[in-house]
Amino acid sequence: MARDVPFDLIGLSHCTYCHGSLADLQYNLNDITARYQKDVVIVETAYPFTLAEADSQKNVVHSASQLTYGYAATEAGQAAMLRDMMTVVRAVPNGRAWASSTGSQPGQPCPVTAGIQRILLRAMGGRTKRSSILTIARP
Repeated sequence: MARDVPFDLIGLSHCTYCHGSLADLQYNLNDITARYQKDVVIVETAYPFTLAEADSQKNVVHSASQLTYGYAATEAGQAAMLRDMMTVVRAVPNGRAWASSTGSQPGQPCPVTAGIQRILLRAMGGRTKRSSILTIARP
């Protein structure tokens, strides 16, 4: 804004193990949408479904001490985190926040998300952090 560059929306990444709690996310989404009067999209998130190392790449979350209280490193814990994050997104006033795959077809990845994932995969030489990767979908 200081350089007067026009923009249509704001994209955020949010992983509770490095960006803060879901309460922090709620505060930030509410503040950003009110302050800038722009929609905000959660373009990326992750939460582990296991702490086990399954390949040659070290997991970002590898210890129970890194987990968010109330969410186990299981498929059910990952699903619960995603459901609760979607609750936070839906609670933003005036419908100004959304998740990256809440596009035209429920449950289908948004082209923006798919494009970002392709770019990241290329940048990482095709490697992913398979213990935590997920794509946000409409609940």
